[in-house]
Amino acid sequence: MAKPIRSLTVLKYQRDAQIELARRVARLDADIEAGIAEAEGLLRSLGRPLQTRRPRRLEHSNFRAAPRQWHAIVADAEMSVREPVTFADLLTRAEISERLAWLTCIREEFDSAHKLDATDMAIAVGAGTLAALVDAFLVVMPSSPGMLGKPGTSGGALSDFFRQRLQRMFSQDQIAELARRYRVPFDAVHSSQLDTPVPGLSARTHRFHALGHDPLLGFVIGALDIKQGMMTTLDSEGRLRRQATGPRSGMSIFQAVAHQLGHLSSDVGTPAGLPAPLMPLLQLLGTGRTGNTRSLGDLPRLMYSRGYNFGHFLALSVPTAIVEVVVRGAYFVKCRAEGQCISAAMPFQPLVAGHRSKLNTMLVTAHLIAASANGARVAITQNPLAFNYVEWLALARSGLDEMFWLASGKRSARNKHFQVQLDARWEELRTTLASW
Repeated sequence: MAKPIRSLTVLKYQRDAQIELARRVARLDADIEAGIAEAEGLLRSLGRPLQTRRPRRLEHSNFRAAPRQWHAIVADAEMSVREPVTFADLLTRAEISERLAWLTCIREEFDSAHKLDATDMAIAVGAGTLAALVDAFLVVMPSSPGMLGKPGTSGGALSDFFRQRLQRMFSQDQIAELARRYRVPFDAVHSSQLDTPVPGLSARTHRFHALGHDPLLGFVIGALDIKQGMMTTLDSEGRLRRQATGPRSGMSIFQAVAHQLGHLSSDVGTPAGLPAPLMPLLQLLGTGRTGNTRSLGDLPRLMYSRGYNFGHFLALSVPTAIVEVVVRGAYFVKCRAEGQCISAAMPFQPLVAGHRSKLNTMLVTAHLIAASANGARVAITQNPLAFNYVEWLALARSGLDEMFWLASGKRSARNKHFQVQLDARWEELRTTLASW
């Protein structure tokens, strides 16, 4: 039998024993009162005087029996109570209604704490709208010719700004020196330099196909390629290839990571630049067709060749940064204005902590507005270069957090909230019992 059922059985057994004891005490008191009345009647009939005050009853002694073991109490209860026990057997309807009303109040208190109010919604909508406007008017592709028959772009302020800043990081002599010092085995620009041809590989796109050039994946795949003298590529048909291009370097993994950083530094300021982080993986969408005769896997490579690179990725990050900074900053200020301590108001807590779910809902709302506006822009212009890769990644991340919260985190947090309230009631009961 489960522990909660045993507890109910013990409670019913104890309650029945208490009721029976109260009945016996009442009967005994009645018998005593009847005996006293009969004795007083007899004394009156004999003409004897009656005492003006009854003898005081004996006070309860301070003797306390030794506490019984739980298993012994359970055994007695199960011997006495045979049928299953529910709360309806222990509480009256009025008591049950009172407890249900209390639970409803606790639930509403929890839901209210995790529900967006008008101010929260205004913050989320304002941040999402501001990010959408920045994305539409400032984050435009760097100056480049047209793509897929579309007219060229004159260049967005943010995109051109980051591209120029990256190109000014190193002089041409410094770039040449970095390229000479940090040569890597995955820098082949034509399939003629390889034992196994890689479809799509060219001087313009070889950094997009060689995963060692990815600003994120490169620190894992590129470092391993440097150690082992290999080249790992994802070709235009979505196939992953890895082949030897030279001898093993003999470097440690830390030396290989440092060497990788040096090589990426030599490439980031060149006209082609580095690809946007993880974007080469989109070549895995090798099947399917766009509006023309090209496959979906071709689009990321063509976008890279038109300037959709790491510099543009930084420009794309600005609307996302606006959402994150505005929403998190306003959330912190609002929580502090409501009287919360700094630790509780911090907007970087884990999802399961405190009111963090409200913050995530605000982030999802803001990112959804910004991403939806970007999607509408792509649909209207029919230009994939307008796609804000970073904003959609941010929406996916916050959306997954929200799904996790709705699937299990909310239930766990609600149960914890209920448990805190129950523990407080138990503490009150213990304090009351200890004072007797």
